[in-house]
Amino acid sequence: MGWKIDVLRDSIVCEYAGKRFLLGPDVVGSEGVPATGRLTAVQWTKDGHLVWECVLPGLLIRHCAIPSSGGLLRIESELCNPAGTDLHVGNVDLFGLLEVGDGCGWDRSFVSAQTMLGDEGIIVEDRDLASYGYFGMTTADGRSSAVLGFVDVRESFCLFIPRRTQDGSGYRILARCCLEGIRFSSGRAMILSPLVILADETGMSAQLAAYARLAAGCMGTRIDLNGAVKTGWCSWYTYYGRENEADILRNVRMLAEAGLQEKFKVIQLDDGWNLPSNEHPKVWGDWVPGAKFPRGMRAVVDDIHTAGFEAGLWLAPFTASEDSQLYKTHPDWFVGSTEGSILMLPEYGLDLSRPEVLAYLKETFHRVFQEWAFDYVKLDFLLYGSMEGRRHDDTVTSAQVFRKGLEVIREVAGDRFVLACGAPILQCAGLVDGMRLGADVGARWALPVNVPAWPHGNCAVKPAAVSAFYRDFYNGILWQNDPDCIVVRDCGTADERVMFGHRFIGHDMTEADYGLSQQEAAFWVETLRMTGGMLLLSEVWEALSPEQRQLVLRCCEKPAGHVRMVDWYVDPEVVVLQEEGSDGEIGFFNMKDAETEVRIPLSRFRAGLRQVSEERLAGHAITLMLPARSATIRTSSVLMEAHMPQGAEERR
Repeated sequence: MGWKIDVLRDSIVCEYAGKRFLLGPDVVGSEGVPATGRLTAVQWTKDGHLVWECVLPGLLIRHCAIPSSGGLLRIESELCNPAGTDLHVGNVDLFGLLEVGDGCGWDRSFVSAQTMLGDEGIIVEDRDLASYGYFGMTTADGRSSAVLGFVDVRESFCLFIPRRTQDGSGYRILARCCLEGIRFSSGRAMILSPLVILADETGMSAQLAAYARLAAGCMGTRIDLNGAVKTGWCSWYTYYGRENEADILRNVRMLAEAGLQEKFKVIQLDDGWNLPSNEHPKVWGDWVPGAKFPRGMRAVVDDIHTAGFEAGLWLAPFTASEDSQLYKTHPDWFVGSTEGSILMLPEYGLDLSRPEVLAYLKETFHRVFQEWAFDYVKLDFLLYGSMEGRRHDDTVTSAQVFRKGLEVIREVAGDRFVLACGAPILQCAGLVDGMRLGADVGARWALPVNVPAWPHGNCAVKPAAVSAFYRDFYNGILWQNDPDCIVVRDCGTADERVMFGHRFIGHDMTEADYGLSQQEAAFWVETLRMTGGMLLLSEVWEALSPEQRQLVLRCCEKPAGHVRMVDWYVDPEVVVLQEEGSDGEIGFFNMKDAETEVRIPLSRFRAGLRQVSEERLAGHAITLMLPARSATIRTSSVLMEAHMPQGAEERR
């Protein structure tokens, strides 16, 4: 079996195992006017690659389609300006409307948000969607699927805009590289991100992991396969930025006295350390210790090191607050809108195309790492470094300048651990060690705030779990996933109640919005444990009950084998994870507010069976009743033996 590629009038037809992909001529927005190209110079190479050109007004795009065994098709593209004048280039829609499916029966979309905002994971309903970096299509039972992906997004943001065909049998998709109207000089050439199509029969979870490996091959990775998962303690979800030096050192002593230095290695000081007082307006951009840390940061770091921990620090390096000295002194350092004003946001994005801004970043992180001796940084609100707008250099995209700013920090950090948060996610590949996946967690199950931006809400377990599940395939390939912190308490802290107040982003806070039930806390612990990413505790150890402490320690008992998502997508709010191996764990996670019965065919658990034939498994399924907001963990061998049909234990 292999790819069949033909030329059909003005399109390229690619087919694999009955899955059909129709590539039309490119559409490019040049000088603000979209133009459709014309295919020409179509020919086969000696290596079996198909090459062609698409001619547009003033521009040329060269393509090369490279089929591989195993259902992978890679299409490389280059944008050229052969004209004698500079042009301003906007969106490049590769292949126009890419037609996909043609009767494959795919009724589920798998989408990815650009940052922690927006839709993530399985989408059932047919509605307007955008998916950054990659896009998946699957049947509800997971038996047929395909994934499209841009594997090198260093030069531009890339996304898919899918629309289902009227008969529901396929998709028409815009595969877009966003060049944002940059000045594209005469004679310039730009390599656009290769686009890959993964159409094998391994299932969507394996296809997504294959996509991540291809992206890591293009953009790099800092994963140390022999390195330990990063663990620690974080101040945020207890103190919410209202802590002081004494609070930090008290928690250091508690954790040390409990002998937890190895289980929770890093002490991470989160937002608020640079304020003179808790009520003072934010001064992001002025990264110097406030009066709450009177001895300065080096003294605190020395105390943390003496207690046997590493020291970590939170910063938001690509933004500044209106009350900061940085903003007041250098208003010209920030990204302007096309109308000439500073972007009207609570904080402002730095123009990372300016050499003086990069010098400021270098100076800031030299102080953090060399003078203060921190071992680890959490870089938050990084999306401010990728805002579109008027920049000092009008020839670069927001993706390019974002990478430039992150490269400066990476160079100063050396081998120290860098965690990205609130970032354009895929653009960080190769430059960070850890990646925060999604919305804030919190000591509550759900908080329906700003639903247009956060479809599942924010500051709660459920929205954090959605990203932990559906972005799990990044982990151990591109970076260590950070699903956010361990919280297990059944009440709100004093500082938490100050943070959320009586009304939080349009939501009236009540007593029910504070604290997790034992079952909800166990759900979150099992989510963290089975997805295998970073573990940062954000509780005061002495305030936890013995049962809550046991839950915390349960997080550290990670499965020994690789865990993957089971390809069963009937209900997006019921996720099944399986540890590979005949005696591995299977986790059933019900995010719904109601008890739910699931019936999953045994064939969906192929990796956990002892090579039983499909024929013997046909028609047989596992049926379980899952409590609301719960995790149900079973051992694979026991579960399979209980549900396996008579005679199915025979080997092939």
